Amino acid sequence: MTVIMIHDLPGMNRDGIDGIERAGVFNEMRSAPGFQGHWSGETEAGYRVIELWDSREAWRDWFNGTIEPNLPPGTQLPPPTFIEMYVEVRPG
Repeated sequence: MTVIMIHDLPGMNRDGIDGIERAGVFNEMRSAPGFQGHWSGETEAGYRVIELWDSREAWRDWFNGTIEPNLPPGTQLPPPTFIEMYVEVRPG
């Protein structure tokens, strides 16, 4: 079941995201199994990531294999929220 993943990252800002991009994470993400799209931006509390994945498991595999090993020691991220996608409308 396709899922929308929403991850709020308190205290994160564009500088942190720019570092992730420079490390090549976004390029790797493009070919991750089950990945469908990424949208993100700053919020009043930090940074919000919204992604579309084929399943929670696809996201978890990506996160556990790519993101988690590269987090600074002791980093504790809040868990993401998953919503089963019901409707998708695209332009055109």
